[in-house]
Amino acid sequence: MAATDHLRKQIRDQVVTALTGLTTTGARCTGSSVWPTEKGVLPALRIYTRRESAEISVPDSVGEKSYQRDLDLVVEGRADGTDFDDQLDQIALEVEGALEADVTLGGLAWDIELTSTEVDMARGDKPIGSIELTYRVRYHATAADPSTLEGG
Repeated sequence: MAATDHLRKQIRDQVVTALTGLTTTGARCTGSSVWPTEKGVLPALRIYTRRESAEISVPDSVGEKSYQRDLDLVVEGRADGTDFDDQLDQIALEVEGALEADVTLGGLAWDIELTSTEVDMARGDKPIGSIELTYRVRYHATAADPSTLEGG
């Protein structure tokens, strides 16, 4: 990850790395809010960010101004077929375990916590289900350079 990438992108990339190779979704994991259109790509994951809040954080001693940020990061899984409910639960099991194994995301975050899960079904020629796991990722970035961790 280039030092010129915003920490949001670095975090997304780290989550993609952590989730690529899970038993159910394998290498079908992308850091994009757009689903691939080719057939045979399910079950799969996509990782994207939805919103972020920031609060100014000024160090006690003379230092650089920074922001404490709370990022809403979504891990969305999709599955098809008659057993997609079971597949979605298995995807959630694997994703939750993988992200809990490194709550600092390789040192990019202070913490990551699951805040909500939403399951949905799309109607059409072939039943497709989706599960959205929304995580709050807390991190601190310098104000002058949002590609740099506070103190990093």
